[in-house]
Amino acid sequence: FESLDIHRWTVRCDRCDREQAFEFVAPVRASSERLQESAAARIEHINRNGGNAFRDYQLPQAVLALRQGAGRLIRDPKDTGLLVVADPRLLTRSYGKLFVNSLPNMTRTRKLDVVQRFFDYLARQQQGQATEQMES
Repeated sequence: FESLDIHRWTVRCDRCDREQAFEFVAPVRASSERLQESAAARIEHINRNGGNAFRDYQLPQAVLALRQGAGRLIRDPKDTGLLVVADPRLLTRSYGKLFVNSLPNMTRTRKLDVVQRFFDYLARQQQGQATEQMES
């Protein structure tokens, strides 16, 4: 999961690559080696006991990561942002609905012109704010 977050800017864009979506094992802030070992042990335990590690562990962790990323995007009612999920499996696989349904209510699109209108809207908002500041 990658994101750009510049305090007090109007735009923030989060991006989640296809490869990253299902390799997520835990929050990034902790030691990645320890987390990978812990995740591998958990996956092995689930599989050894007749479970399905993808369904029972990796998928919920990936859904949580996407949900947290969206939550970081919009922290305040005045925040505006764009979440880009570049993984077609959200629409083509049965488990994709888990991801989509976990996200907060927001406009969803696969059309570039809708994204362009969003950026045009932001540009107008910023121009309005700059004008207000100059008049104050």
